[in-house]
Amino acid sequence: MMKKIIKQIIALTALLLFMPAAPVRVFASFEDLGAGARAAGMANAFTAIADDAYAVYYNPAGLAGLRNPEVASSMGKMFMNLSDNSDIGDTNLMMAYPLKFAVLGIGVKNFALDGYYGENQYAFAAARRFRYFDMGVSLKQMTVEYGSTKYTANAIDNNTGLAGGAGDPVFDSGLSKSGFGADAGILKNSGDMRFGISLQNIVAPDMGIKETYKLPLRIKTGMALIKPGYKLSGEYNKEDAGGGFRLGAEVNVLTFFRLRGGFEYGPDIANISAGASYRMNLFSFDYAFTLPLSGVEGTLGNHWIGLSVRFGELPEQVMASEKTIREPGAAREKKDPMTEKIRKLTLKNMKRLYLLALAAEKRGEYENARRYHQQVIFYNVPTVVSGDPEIMELISKSREAQDKHGDRVSSAPTDIELMKKHFSAATEYYKNKEYEKAVKEWKKVLEIDPAHKLSLAKIALAEEELAKEKEQDKLKRKKEHFSKATVYYIKGEYAQAIKEWQKVLELDPSHELSRRKIMQAQEKLK
Repeated sequence: MMKKIIKQIIALTALLLFMPAAPVRVFASFEDLGAGARAAGMANAFTAIADDAYAVYYNPAGLAGLRNPEVASSMGKMFMNLSDNSDIGDTNLMMAYPLKFAVLGIGVKNFALDGYYGENQYAFAAARRFRYFDMGVSLKQMTVEYGSTKYTANAIDNNTGLAGGAGDPVFDSGLSKSGFGADAGILKNSGDMRFGISLQNIVAPDMGIKETYKLPLRIKTGMALIKPGYKLSGEYNKEDAGGGFRLGAEVNVLTFFRLRGGFEYGPDIANISAGASYRMNLFSFDYAFTLPLSGVEGTLGNHWIGLSVRFGELPEQVMASEKTIREPGAAREKKDPMTEKIRKLTLKNMKRLYLLALAAEKRGEYENARRYHQQVIFYNVPTVVSGDPEIMELISKSREAQDKHGDRVSSAPTDIELMKKHFSAATEYYKNKEYEKAVKEWKKVLEIDPAHKLSLAKIALAEEELAKEKEQDKLKRKKEHFSKATVYYIKGEYAQAIKEWQKVLELDPSHELSRRKIMQAQEKLK
């Protein structure tokens, strides 16, 4: 495909330079050259991944998975070192912003052969997560522009072969053309696998300058394996009568450093790609390189650089990769806001455990106190704040308390003993089919340990049994009321019969037989 667009651009230049005035078909192709350094490093096999702001371009459904605002931009130099010294570039800016009802995205993309030709896209996308899949759409305003040169203003005459001083008739209606298009996409997660479909140009604008040329429908189907340490992606892209394959991979070499690679193959194209990124706090710096193996010769390939900023909470792996900065007192105020937020949250949780330990000591529950102090001492402190003086002081105080009360015995039952007591009582109630009492006892266990999985599971079982009992009781009462109503009806006591059937409807409003019987009884009363 890259070969195709280069041939079109060079052919256009040749036409403007050497051909006589003639009814030539000139159009913008808007080829799928990708957008962004990250995806470029994976050979643009990004349809099933689409997990950053560039989802606006690759698959708008990917926006639904974003939980923080994100801004990304990249610049690419295409087919460097061509023999005619063509300056071909691609720049873009993508933004994503999550709202309660959807995630919105905006994209701006420009592809240009300096001074001769340019393509601009302005996209607005929206995506939402549904129960079984994510879906997104993107509306695009697209413009193609041709440079105003002495060749467009002074076309060569078809008969004489000389410049006639007249403009090229191809551009009688202007040097640019705009149109509106639309894309749509779907993503489906299934365990570690992710499946994606992207339909580009489902609304196809007419981008022909002199003749009609509607952009072709581009169908991308992809799948990806997403693991904590790596991502593998493959896709098949179909456009017109042809199609091509793309394979890409991304590996976390270090918590802050990633490597990428990819391969693309199609009827007119074969490329290999490589890339890397460095993550620092909220920022990610990306580079990618694509080398054509066929189609375009004598080129040093495409080179991309990119920068993205993801606001909000930092991923755990990014936190762990940051260097610890041990700054006392006022120097802490110079830390970035995210680090300070992490510090405050960690302190809050550790202080809660420390205060629980002190309260247990006052009650004489020394086993519980030791347990809380141990949780403080071995708390999983994020690396970025592990040297904070207040955190270190809390750990030191808990260690001192452990040494001071290490051998003392509680005068009150421990939490573990209480949990055993309530759990045993609940089990006994459950055996005797006293499910409500069993649930109450298991909930007392959860008050001591909210994460006690066995109690949670037992409560679920007991509640299922309660639901069955209620349903059986409801069915029993329906039968009783219906039987009474039938007896009353046979005796000719129609008013009493109606009351009983109404009780059936109160229990089951969809009970049509009772409704018909009431109507029959009402007829008898007339």
